[in-house]
Amino acid sequence: MNTTMKFKNIKSIQLFRK
Repeated sequence: MNTTMKFKNIKSIQLFRK
């Protein structure tokens, strides 16, 4: 049920790490 949050968190980290 928390797929969007996890996806957003991963994308945010990936974007930040870039």
